[in-house]
Amino acid sequence: LLQPDYRLHVSVYLRDTLVREVTTSSPEGCHITPCPLEKHYLTPGSPEIIPLPVDSLPAQRRVGVVDA
Repeated sequence: LLQPDYRLHVSVYLRDTLVREVTTSSPEGCHITPCPLEKHYLTPGSPEIIPLPVDSLPAQRRVGVVDA
């Protein structure tokens, strides 16, 4: 019996520079969001959070990003 393979490889580029590369295995998919690496939270049964490093974003894109 074959087991489902939910792996998804995600590569995020900003102006031709790789800023994040991960492989997720959540059957619900993933949510890519700018947040500090130590501040991402997982809710059971929800898509996996793929945090973007806030310092990789241009200053104008950081407006509204909460550093809680």
